Amino acid sequence: MLKQTSTTSILLIIAALLSGIAALSLPGCEPGENPGLSNKLNRLVQAYRQGEVEEFTRQRGTETIDGSVRVIIECVPGQVEAAAEAATDAGAQQVRSRDNLVKALVPIANLTALDEVESIHLIRLPWEPSEE
Repeated sequence: MLKQTSTTSILLIIAALLSGIAALSLPGCEPGENPGLSNKLNRLVQAYRQGEVEEFTRQRGTETIDGSVRVIIECVPGQVEAAAEAATDAGAQQVRSRDNLVKALVPIANLTALDEVESIHLIRLPWEPSEE
């Protein structure tokens, strides 16, 4: 009886852990979102589609320039040239690369197309230095 109760308890704990893991919100993993875009960029794309970019940028402190946003493209190792070319093809300006990163000013409308490029691992906003 004790062995069966322990096994049942362990199974219940495992089930609870698995359901908790499944409920985690990973960047870009919600339905309708792009897994290669950071959460903030996914929200920016949503705001763009709804015509609410100005409101979004004001509330979240995201800078846009003439309908474009400065991003960091994290590339698949050894694929920085292909990623930079894809960014340029997507209308990006000020494209610069270093190591496996590409920095570019990309039209918000074209972020989702870049998410589909195989040489690109993740597209995110640049990190801002801490004021501490």
